[in-house]
Amino acid sequence: MGKSSLRVQIARRLQTENTACAIVDITGIGTAQITPVHWYANFTATLPNSFKIKMNLRTWWRDREHLSPVVRLNEFIEQVLLPSSDRDIVIFIDEIDSILSLNFSSDDFFAMLRRCYNKRAENPEYNRLSFALFGVATPQNFISDKTQTPFYIGRAIELKGFDFAEAILLAQGWAKK
Repeated sequence: MGKSSLRVQIARRLQTENTACAIVDITGIGTAQITPVHWYANFTATLPNSFKIKMNLRTWWRDREHLSPVVRLNEFIEQVLLPSSDRDIVIFIDEIDSILSLNFSSDDFFAMLRRCYNKRAENPEYNRLSFALFGVATPQNFISDKTQTPFYIGRAIELKGFDFAEAILLAQGWAKK
């Protein structure tokens, strides 16, 4: 489908425009037999490395063990990530559909992403933060609890496979190489 190629091209272009980018591959975090605490800790752990933030994340995470994992991730974004730079920040989340196979609800994660978007109205720092979700799912798939506000932010972009005529053109181009 070209999702990963698209993600790489967009990240490169944004970085040339002085935007800080990170890529979180959900399949690298794991989905089978993982606890919510470990999943959120692993997700959060990818961010300091990507954004070159010098810190002891293990200590930071443990100091907040009285908080739920989603609140810890939210605090990391607000208290560590946003203050670490004055640049725009984009977090690419690849293989987002893998999150749907977690053995716990991912509703809180998507609600947290929505809260980050909604916080733009009260905290202008959040205007610098964007998330780009890549995978084989639609926004309607992301929050299954019908009592929560749906995941209505953003816009789905549907990529389609090549039709036969497009595939022939590509094959002709490869034959010349």
